[in-house]
Amino acid sequence: MSAYSPDEAGGGDRHERPVKRQRDAVGQASGRRQAACQTCRLRKVKCDKKRPQCALCEASNTSCEYLDDGSEKITLETATSTILKRLDALHQELSAVKGQQSQPLHVPAPAPQPSPTQFEPSRDFLRIPPHCASADSILQWPVFNGAYPPNALISELFTQNQNGDLITPPTALVPFDEEQIPLLIDRFLVNVYTKNPILDVEDLLKSARRCAENGVGWDGASCLVLMACALGAVARPFGSTVQSESSATLYAKELQQGDSYFTLACRRLGSLRYSILGAQCYFFAGVYLMYTLRVLHSYHYFLQASTYTQFYLRTSHGLSDTFAEVITSTGGRRIEQSLYWSCFKSECEFRVELPLPQSDISLGEYPQLFPSPPAGSINEEESWYYYLTEIALRRIGNRIINTFFDRRNWHDIRPLFGIAREFERQVSSWEANLPPAMQQYETNSMIRAPYDAGGHVSRELSWAIDNRLLEMQTWLYQPFLWYLVHVGVERGVDKDLDSLIQSGIDCSLKTIDVRARGHRHHGLWYDLRSIMSASLTLVAIIKTGNTSWIQGGLEAVQPRIHHVVQQFKFWQAEAPDLHRYITTLEELSHYLA
Repeated sequence: MSAYSPDEAGGGDRHERPVKRQRDAVGQASGRRQAACQTCRLRKVKCDKKRPQCALCEASNTSCEYLDDGSEKITLETATSTILKRLDALHQELSAVKGQQSQPLHVPAPAPQPSPTQFEPSRDFLRIPPHCASADSILQWPVFNGAYPPNALISELFTQNQNGDLITPPTALVPFDEEQIPLLIDRFLVNVYTKNPILDVEDLLKSARRCAENGVGWDGASCLVLMACALGAVARPFGSTVQSESSATLYAKELQQGDSYFTLACRRLGSLRYSILGAQCYFFAGVYLMYTLRVLHSYHYFLQASTYTQFYLRTSHGLSDTFAEVITSTGGRRIEQSLYWSCFKSECEFRVELPLPQSDISLGEYPQLFPSPPAGSINEEESWYYYLTEIALRRIGNRIINTFFDRRNWHDIRPLFGIAREFERQVSSWEANLPPAMQQYETNSMIRAPYDAGGHVSRELSWAIDNRLLEMQTWLYQPFLWYLVHVGVERGVDKDLDSLIQSGIDCSLKTIDVRARGHRHHGLWYDLRSIMSASLTLVAIIKTGNTSWIQGGLEAVQPRIHHVVQQFKFWQAEAPDLHRYITTLEELSHYLA
């Protein structure tokens, strides 16, 4: 008998209903699916597997491509091996560069680069970066003459009226319909799980079927199903564009439905034990709140997920003086490892933007550079490629911040040239050497498209990787843009410095072009923060008379800043802290006249 009660969902009778939609698209055996061409795979139709072009592609005059074409077949094992080898090389090369950085600044020229084995491998990629490279930090640059107090942009997040009750009252809950569960779970798997593969898909599908057939219970599995339904309600396929009205008006129905499922899930959170399932529920609660731009509330749930993960590891595998030793004893359990890295990444993302405390998740050295790949029974290859790449880039990004922002004396910029060039080379090399399946998700994807997306799989994963690479480059070039603004540079005197400055300006322009999309996703708030940082950087360059460095000059900047303001206005009803962003840019707009 189900513990579900009708009044909990706002009224209505409950009837048992069979699950009408089969989820074979996420559950087929990978070996059979690899034989089909990409077009048939995405359409979910039977392929006759003829080469070079199958009958369906020939009849529709469509390009016919097979995943196993080429001399090297990309598998989870080969992709993971490629990433491990690449990151291993990064550890060695960047440790050598760190050795160069430690030399006294008065040395006229760096000594010949020593062998990487002469240095103990640096572990600063595990140190969660401080709040130092954000838009609020840029507002503290001397060029703005102290017109803005510290943390001016984020102060609105910490006011009392922004941290009220999250739970939707019963009268505002939308009626609960178990028949919607399969569809919402499908949307969750396509639009959300692909970026956060921290659970067992088959287990989730079984729980969802049980809830749809017998009603939602009060156990942890039902809590996870409800949390996935909440995310499925608000997550949309990649490619949507900003409308003229506000987001809260445009997405009112989805937000109400999502909040209703989220409220029902939260009523079950309190009964969860310190378990993997408990950590998963709290983690996806944090993801949901990031989707809906409730940032500080989200941080609370991510911190709880981190605490649950650590407590579970200790209670399951014994106490130890160091967290790393506990993790070593887990024997390569994929879900545990994935939870660790997802919690670690989430704390890193918060700490770069907000002055918040951190958990013990980064204490000690995690022995596994990456989680183990899935067993292969579920076709989630592209999701896993993305996830592995995200972890690797997160670690390199930490290293860039911890290298450049530990020492904020950027008046003497020359000692940073060699380090910047090495980081620049590594980021570019990493991008160029990604396995093909991580470069072309739109053509190689095996993950089913949303039902309302015309059968086309989104390019969101590759877009997200591009955003991460762009973010790292923005951190990399920030010291050189600061130097241009506050010290001044005569173009043509130092080609190395000119190149680094120009690359930084190009990154700021591209950030606005690429990340100001109006797409609702886990990292939306971080997108808004990044385009604010890029806007303030461009304003600072123009304010100090360096407009000639910007290709296209004011004409290139003005429409971009206008677009940024429109983005903030679109999301403002959901994220009141954006009001401060708008007023700040409007106050500085006279420099763009």
